[in-house]
Amino acid sequence: MKKRLTVAAVVILITGSCGRVSDDSCFNGQIRLIDDIKVEKITPEEINLDGPFWGNPTVCDSFMIFWNTKLTKSFFQVFNLHTGAYIGDFVDRGGGPGEVYTLPYIFQVYEEGGSMKTLLNALHEQKLLVWNISRSVKHGEAIMDTVIPYERDPGNDFFNYMFRLSDDTLVARLDSEMLTMDGDIASTPYYQKRTIYSNQPAGDIRIYNRPTVQKGDVAQIPIVFYYGSSDCVKPDRTKIAQAMSYLCQINIIDLATGRITGHRIKNTPDFSVFYSGVRNIKQYYRRIQADDNYIYALYVGEIIDFRSSENKDPYLVHVFDWNGNLVKKLDLGHPIREMAIDAKNNALYFLEAGDDILYRCDLNVLNWE
Repeated sequence: MKKRLTVAAVVILITGSCGRVSDDSCFNGQIRLIDDIKVEKITPEEINLDGPFWGNPTVCDSFMIFWNTKLTKSFFQVFNLHTGAYIGDFVDRGGGPGEVYTLPYIFQVYEEGGSMKTLLNALHEQKLLVWNISRSVKHGEAIMDTVIPYERDPGNDFFNYMFRLSDDTLVARLDSEMLTMDGDIASTPYYQKRTIYSNQPAGDIRIYNRPTVQKGDVAQIPIVFYYGSSDCVKPDRTKIAQAMSYLCQINIIDLATGRITGHRIKNTPDFSVFYSGVRNIKQYYRRIQADDNYIYALYVGEIIDFRSSENKDPYLVHVFDWNGNLVKKLDLGHPIREMAIDAKNNALYFLEAGDDILYRCDLNVLNWE
């Protein structure tokens, strides 16, 4: 059952949207304007892997894991980053014993009991899977430490970005949903803390002041994308960073206090752009990664046409510290589709957009003054 909007709420929303839309009316936190900085060109090294690869990458210790939708029998393929060797495919796809129909890509890798693990949401089976990556690689088969029944709540059909904060607490993002048949009103995304073993809500984190948003005059962007973002959790599990898709803004959520701050580069649009009549809105950020020191956001800065396959791919990475300061702008010299952080070895990996060539940038050699 989807969330429904009352007639009164629709009236309030439409009435309120006729006035000026400001940052304060949309964003549930302080927005700080930050200075832009010069671009620094880097030359990442090409990394060779023994076999074809594709998909969304995650680095775990010395391994590269690809969530690969082109695989027919599994969800993930694993390579050794030191040797380039193909390790194998993991987590079987299907409806048989030990198989699952759908899985999202990996949002978080964490260490527990000497093993690297991730929490997977098997939506169709309504289960949470604790995948022990270290033991799986060692034994050559997917090993789940725990399988936890996790029935979906009515109205909360899908959790995006899901991060495990402690043994029995996770936080997950509930994305925007269309609330009317004609697609002119949508909910706004928010985070919810939940228990893992008893499957109970433990508090909401509202990033936006408006529970709903009304369609503005932006023709080429669906309303559910207005407040879209790419998100990641700080490895110490204290904060979440959001790189907004259609504003040049990074949001930082303090999970202990619930405090939310926005950090926007000066002379770029604010929330009113969605209602200003401007037709050509830029996409700003596509992908985000983080370590305990910095946030890395893949920067587009181009107008995106959803009907075209000829849109430009990004080649810049904006680097922020966890106070929201822009500390570096890295020119990779290649159009990039995806990236992954190796927090243990202080490196960033990039997948080139056209040819799926893998590059590595050693962050230790950069000047971090």
